[in-house]
Amino acid sequence: MSTALSAREQPVDLVLASASPRRREILTQLRLRFTVQPSDVEEPPFAQGDPAQYALGLAISKAEHVCRLVGDRSAAVIGADTVVVKGDAVLGKPQSDAEAVSMLTALQGGDHEVITAVALRGAGGLCHDVVVSTRVVPCAQSRVY
Repeated sequence: MSTALSAREQPVDLVLASASPRRREILTQLRLRFTVQPSDVEEPPFAQGDPAQYALGLAISKAEHVCRLVGDRSAAVIGADTVVVKGDAVLGKPQSDAEAVSMLTALQGGDHEVITAVALRGAGGLCHDVVVSTRVVPCAQSRVY
């Protein structure tokens, strides 16, 4: 069983390079002290190649961009990106509620993969990346409302 660091034990300032409520929630549940500095890195649509490398490239770009913005060499910056792969298609972020419902409806028709990449940058050359992939098998009774 792991436990979160107390505010006194946290060795560096932590900056989340994301406006995502879910990412904030995860860090809060870990009882970490952090600030939020969303990255305004351009997220071009996926064109070709490995979706995991695409997600990782975006996560690294976000973390490095916010590192430069923050300018504090003692800070550690977390950048992250998630993509969904359905067959040969890599789905981007929905631009509207209607597009979100359309995507969720399309995902009900079988398995898909969710890929999340996290990049940690800063604090004296800190450089660590991780990519996690999860195969999602929708329940036959799932419905989008």
